[in-house]
Amino acid sequence: MPLRTLRPSNRQGDGDSATGGTNQLSNPETAKSEQQAQMNKVRTKTPGAKRRRKPEHVVQNACTNCRGARAKCDGEEPCGRCVDRALGNCAYQPHTKHAKIQMVESLRSHQHWKRDAESIFHAIETNENISTIIERLQNHESIESVAQWLQSSTNDDSEGRSPRASSYSTIDATDNETSGAGPSAFRWSTVTANEEIMHHLFTLYFTWVHPVHTLFDEGLFVNHYRHGSDVFCSAVLVNAICAMACYHHTAVDGDTTDFELLGKDFSDAVRQELDHEDNSLLTVQAFAIMFLVACAKGKGLHASQYLTVANNSMANLECVGDEGYERVWRNTARGLHCLNIYPCIGTVDSFSEWAQMTFRIPPSFNTTFSSYSIPDDQYDQQLDEREWAFYRTPKDNIDSNISWHSSLTATNNREKAKLAAIVSDIEILLYDANGPLISAEDVLNIYGRLVAWRDDLPSTIGNVSNKHTQLLPHALSLLIMYHTAVVQLLRPFLDFEGFPTSLVDRILWQHAQQGLFLLEEHYHSLDISRYQPVMQMFAILHLTDVVMRFYSQVPSAYGRDGRSTLKLVMSVLAKSHSGYPVAGTFLELIYNTAKELMDPLPSDLTEDFHNALPNKSRFLLDDIIDACTATTYMQPVRSIQKRFTPTISAEWAARSPSFGFHPSSLDTVRLRQPSAEERGAQSLMQIRNLLNLN
Repeated sequence: MPLRTLRPSNRQGDGDSATGGTNQLSNPETAKSEQQAQMNKVRTKTPGAKRRRKPEHVVQNACTNCRGARAKCDGEEPCGRCVDRALGNCAYQPHTKHAKIQMVESLRSHQHWKRDAESIFHAIETNENISTIIERLQNHESIESVAQWLQSSTNDDSEGRSPRASSYSTIDATDNETSGAGPSAFRWSTVTANEEIMHHLFTLYFTWVHPVHTLFDEGLFVNHYRHGSDVFCSAVLVNAICAMACYHHTAVDGDTTDFELLGKDFSDAVRQELDHEDNSLLTVQAFAIMFLVACAKGKGLHASQYLTVANNSMANLECVGDEGYERVWRNTARGLHCLNIYPCIGTVDSFSEWAQMTFRIPPSFNTTFSSYSIPDDQYDQQLDEREWAFYRTPKDNIDSNISWHSSLTATNNREKAKLAAIVSDIEILLYDANGPLISAEDVLNIYGRLVAWRDDLPSTIGNVSNKHTQLLPHALSLLIMYHTAVVQLLRPFLDFEGFPTSLVDRILWQHAQQGLFLLEEHYHSLDISRYQPVMQMFAILHLTDVVMRFYSQVPSAYGRDGRSTLKLVMSVLAKSHSGYPVAGTFLELIYNTAKELMDPLPSDLTEDFHNALPNKSRFLLDDIIDACTATTYMQPVRSIQKRFTPTISAEWAARSPSFGFHPSSLDTVRLRQPSAEERGAQSLMQIRNLLNLN
């Protein structure tokens, strides 16, 4: 409905006669002409009409004496009125509006100066143009001038400067203000302009996500983010990083930002900007991170599509370019290779954490991508030496007691890629329904490769002999994935009819217990369970299922039994649920499995479950399918057993001792979950004992 036209009032001053009422119904053109005539009358008042005299001098602020007397002040120090009246203490209080403007300008100027100074200090620290920098400073050039020169030289260099030594504070000097000159005035995200929030989210990402899923070069990204360069940084990538980091935010007293809502806004910004036809590295990285975001929300089916697009786009990119581009290409290729269905050697040799946890074979591509494994010893050493520290909330930035460690990111990624090739063969062996029959030799050879990988693992990330050894979370995650791989490889033998299960009981039990030990001693005890990756949640589901299903009654002297394992895992998932919605689905899945296997389920475990999910105690089938891409998290054991060769039991008994498999010294009846008949006999014995007591 259009707005009505405003017309002049029927009342006219200065002795003009009143117009007739027909003026109210006049057409727009007539009304417009009348309005113009009225305005002209106002402009052409008679010379005798009174006018308000415009003051010759206006001051923005009056002194306290003049302000209290509501008198005119000339703004001098002291002002004329105070001098004439001999008033002492002629002082000025800053006006609130102008004081705010001055404070903002002062803070902005200080931030710019701090950023420029840090860039100079960092250049000196990394031996970049030291002599030229010193010469310019000796010639009394300003900090701003030297920093601008460094920036211009950086833009001419495709590699850019190296990041600060610590990824813990790489974005410390970020300036996202829209005003001001230079790159600092550029805003990468329209979701928020709050510098502290952006710094907090970046620090969370580089602490908990990037070391586990290294999808880009941190140093080049940070450098180009700071200087507004779109070579190795983009708005869609920044928004994707922040969307993922929001799931790692820990609520603290005084929080004024809803990070759950903020994360949704970042995700929406990514979806609006993502272009599946854009095959650039930055877009591939954004798609891969959005896969992690969707997994965190429990949308595994949706997440798979993000990763499929990333893989298809990566297949069209070649590792051809300058040193900086090739470095980023290798990081992205290796990150995708380890994350999901990305081929690296040959046409089917690929590792997929996602495929490992959802029991599927990774699809193959016709192109070989082995360039990512080209060693770069100098670059890897820089990555390993970059410092890492536990970061949860902004107060950790100023905590003087914080412990710093070498990140060992390059070593961890390199060993993860080696494990990748082994686990990819497990996926193909176990889950390819059209593949050849599975023989004992096939399984034992892969097991031997897993053992060799663990024996060759550098002690810097593999030493767990000391219970009190502090391991990096990304190294812990790698070790837990290794133990899970062994358990999944051997699990189908435990209930295969006619198989000598005593030969695998001991080894499978040890690996399940070792994975749970790492979870308890290095995650749960440090209260960092809420930061564990989604893939690790899948892994502990599988480890817990095996313990409850086959080792529920094991004596405590040998390790965790089914009850204590379930209690631990429920506590861990409950903490993860505060950040990752998908943990709630996993929690209910393992609880339902426990109700089937432990009859009756101890009341304290039921209470723990309801305390962990007070607002929702039932997930729909769609939630399970979304999270696991299937109706269950459990391994398709029956499908695997159907593909065993007829002679696999005899072959295993003959060949397995040479791989370290020997009959268990534990009583396998006590190790294994009792059958229905055995549970019935135990219940009958308990009833008889009660009757005898009476």
